[in-house]
Amino acid sequence: MYNGAWENYDNGYSKCEDGSYLITNNGVNANIEVGASIKVSYIFKTQDEVVEPTYHMFLYENSLNDGDYDGLPDYEEVFLYRTNPKDPDTDKDGLNDGAEVKLGFNPLLNDSNNDGILDGQEKTEQNLECAIEEQECAISNVSIQINGTGLVSETTEIQNTFGIDMLSTGVVGLVGVPVNIETKSEFDRATITFAYDESKLGDVNEDDLRIMWYDEENNNYVILNNETVLDKENNTLSYTTTHFSTYLVVDQKKWYECWRSTINYRTDDSQETQESQNFDVCFVVDRSGSMSGNSIITAKDSMLGFNEAMHYDDRVAIVGFDSTAQVHLPFICPSDEAVKNSIGNIRASGGTNVESGLVAALDLFDKTEPQMNDNGVKNEKMMILLCDGDVYYTEATLKRAKDAGIRIYTVLIGWSSGRTALEHIAEVTEGKFYSAQESADIRDAIYGINRILSFRWGG
Repeated sequence: MYNGAWENYDNGYSKCEDGSYLITNNGVNANIEVGASIKVSYIFKTQDEVVEPTYHMFLYENSLNDGDYDGLPDYEEVFLYRTNPKDPDTDKDGLNDGAEVKLGFNPLLNDSNNDGILDGQEKTEQNLECAIEEQECAISNVSIQINGTGLVSETTEIQNTFGIDMLSTGVVGLVGVPVNIETKSEFDRATITFAYDESKLGDVNEDDLRIMWYDEENNNYVILNNETVLDKENNTLSYTTTHFSTYLVVDQKKWYECWRSTINYRTDDSQETQESQNFDVCFVVDRSGSMSGNSIITAKDSMLGFNEAMHYDDRVAIVGFDSTAQVHLPFICPSDEAVKNSIGNIRASGGTNVESGLVAALDLFDKTEPQMNDNGVKNEKMMILLCDGDVYYTEATLKRAKDAGIRIYTVLIGWSSGRTALEHIAEVTEGKFYSAQESADIRDAIYGINRILSFRWGG
């Protein structure tokens, strides 16, 4: 065969005693010297007997030719693996012959290990690396360990997008470069690892390094505060995920400082509206036992960050609830030291009674004198409800909030069954629902309320 064409070698071969044939190039193959001979074994058979090659024979250009582009030289396909050099997937299992060989599968069997799963759908542990060649870049290498289908080196790409993805390139606190990871493989999990050069971190504290990913659906960046695994001995950061996106390493201290210092949560872009509209914000916080650990710590830290971004004419209050509710702090100026103390004193224990928290917050709004600015505009009222447990409430309570003009923004922490209820609470009161499956999402959900209130931040 020369470039896919069948050639007749009726007069160009002689049979050897061992059953192989000595084929002489008659000049049709440019890669083999004219007159040179190649010894091959015949492979054509009828149902009953071996057919003498008196009509057609395969003659391959050289050992490097890959006619079906499956990653295996034609010579190896015929004489080593016995696969079809004209079909990239001899056994029709959805995985090309070359990939099967590299992954340790049998390219002649569509289910090499007889587990009932086609080789093309079999998930295997594989690794892929991308060296970062930017000068003076603190990130030297990005790698993934993935349990996925197919040959990952062919299905997956790690791309350095520094200077290409300008949004990610301009992220405040960026360390190194952003990378975009895409794959055609199906996978259960993948661990992304960033290797960094400590000598190039500059003024960045190693302990402040965190991985961040871009949530395209919600158009925001999610910092993996507690999910990032920092290995200072080996200078790596890693994170295990079930999806791919754009990932980057940031200095979490600089990131949060930027959010806190530049958030402007007026309801309109005009200066007049910014000066005329203020807010009364009541945090209603689940302090039940299931909130213990990272959840309550991150919730408290997020509340502090939100509070620091509030205007001096705003007011903030805090209600905590477990089996019962308690007013931790009545409405006061955000800059009052009592706000930090009250947030710091919240402890997680007991059951979950959302209704008691909502009622306590509504009662607090009722008995608090409205505050107006110099233009006679009253503070707008809102609640931020953080909860991770079963959600009990009454429609009467929601109607009471709506009639009072109080929007309730709800944040579900974890994977509990309370999602539908919290979505309903937000919808009825014209607030918005947020889901926080990971502890870092709590912080992002609270800050993310800025999108509804037209918060703006720069950097």
